[in-house]
Amino acid sequence: MKRFVLESTAWLLCLAAVSLASCGDDGNDGGAADSVPKELSVAPAELSFVAAGETKTLAVKARNVEWHAATAADWLTLVSDSGTADGTVSVKADPHTGDQAREATIALSGEGVETVSVRVIQAAETAGEPRISANVERLAFTSGDYHTKVFEVESDTDWVADSEADWITLDQRMEEGTCNGTVKVAVAKNTGAKRDAVIVLRGRSTQTPLVSIPVSQKERFESELTGVYGPFVADPANPVGEFFITPAYPDGAEIPTVDLSFILGAPLPIDAVTDLAGQIIGGWFYAKGLDRFEFRDDGTMAVRYRKLEGFDLNGAGTIFSEEVFTYPDEETSQLLPGDAITYYTENGKVCFCVDKAYLTAVGQSELQTDLTAMIEALLSQYPGIGGAVVSNETIFGLPLNYRIDGGKVELWVDRGMMMPFIPLISELAETMLPEEITVQMDPNDPQTAIAVPVKNLVRELLEGLFTKSETLEIGISLAKQ
Repeated sequence: MKRFVLESTAWLLCLAAVSLASCGDDGNDGGAADSVPKELSVAPAELSFVAAGETKTLAVKARNVEWHAATAADWLTLVSDSGTADGTVSVKADPHTGDQAREATIALSGEGVETVSVRVIQAAETAGEPRISANVERLAFTSGDYHTKVFEVESDTDWVADSEADWITLDQRMEEGTCNGTVKVAVAKNTGAKRDAVIVLRGRSTQTPLVSIPVSQKERFESELTGVYGPFVADPANPVGEFFITPAYPDGAEIPTVDLSFILGAPLPIDAVTDLAGQIIGGWFYAKGLDRFEFRDDGTMAVRYRKLEGFDLNGAGTIFSEEVFTYPDEETSQLLPGDAITYYTENGKVCFCVDKAYLTAVGQSELQTDLTAMIEALLSQYPGIGGAVVSNETIFGLPLNYRIDGGKVELWVDRGMMMPFIPLISELAETMLPEEITVQMDPNDPQTAIAVPVKNLVRELLEGLFTKSETLEIGISLAKQ
């Protein structure tokens, strides 16, 4: 019974931490100060479309201004047409069958700034010339050969996809009964400098390129973390993956406690709580769920894992599938391409990154909004978080510390890296969490239901782990295979 109670306690603490991650922004008005100048610009200043129709992108630079994009042309469709920070506007032109070119204007406006305009020109249809369009503007690859990309082609004639680059392989597929189809693009591994090429689409009966798609591949990637890893288990007789939470306090300071009277009848020192949480997370989740993790030699990652199927609080704790799943695979890559999540190492840190172009694309297609612009706005509203997150033209990144000891690698965040997030987390916890929740500790026994003062629990954890600590590390250990 004692083991059951202690494990249940640690499990509750894990639930409290997870509940914070599900909290949304409650409209904090920490926007830019009125004294910050307002700026609004867009590039390019002119867009040209082929008669067949295609999609292109405008890059918006905005500072301290809420902007909107609009056009009077019914043959243009704008996606992600507003924002409060830097963003992109996707512009789609419908096919044009007229014998004269047509023009339109896209206007970007905001309060307190001059309206900026983009001229749009679409070519007239040329008699006898085939119409071909692709649903991509450009393709970018990592240095590896792990990933392929597929784009769609619409045409009114038979067509051919070609590239003069010997490191590009094209697989063209036609839809039965139409001239539409797809092109799968694969690249060879790059062991040298960054390289560029072009894929051209042309009618089968002509050598004149009608669509040109730039292709780029990154330079050779290097990192001392490259390799395959599994959970680090210090004692094979006790298969618990090493997950650690190690707060330290000033000499002579009293160790903070967490009030667990609702289940244990008394407060528990926070170091005992973190030890239990490490055992639960390391044994119940980490060691059972992760089969292997690969830092690939092109800056991408791959994972083999088992899916969580249920809980057994009186026995093994968690139940995972016997089948091992893989990311990326054909199914997961449709939602999250393998090169959308990358890493790099620099100055003793490993930075886990998400591609901004992916965020923009998935936001436009699935949510009809610009996720990149939303994140940029959040970083602007909370400067402390903005200073802790890497952001450049292509990625958002979150850095972690790492250290290598023989075949063991530790990945962790320290107190200084986490403190910028604590004010926001504390505010969300106070705003979004209920005072208490009812939890049935044993799913098969209604008598085990208890009221958990979740808001106070989270408050004490944040204060004990962050406010009162002198140092703090939270992380996992991996074993190189």
